[in-house]
Amino acid sequence: MNENRTKKCLLTGELFIPISSIQKFSTPSNRVRYNNLKAKKEREEISYIQKPLIKNKRILDSLMKDKKEMILHKEFLRGCQFDFKVLSSLKKYNGEYKTAVFEYVIISDNESIKIVKQ
Repeated sequence: MNENRTKKCLLTGELFIPISSIQKFSTPSNRVRYNNLKAKKEREEISYIQKPLIKNKRILDSLMKDKKEMILHKEFLRGCQFDFKVLSSLKKYNGEYKTAVFEYVIISDNESIKIVKQ
């Protein structure tokens, strides 16, 4: 083996002679597996926030259906297992920024919650 040209595969650590100067993996399947493992790790790192956020969206999707806005009691949403600590963004509503779960603006007023689909 030509020691000057050998590289170490990022996935397996095996030595190989690259076909091009930018090749980092000994085989295409190693490249695919490495990138799949990397993507899986990234998904797992954000799953603690992503899973409850998606659950909140599904709850709102099922409640709102064809409606543009709705007022609900906080306890009703808690009963649906809505997590008030997990919101996706801020959206402008009536000139003010309000918390939102994707396309749903969440406006809290003491014990009631107004939900507006934008």
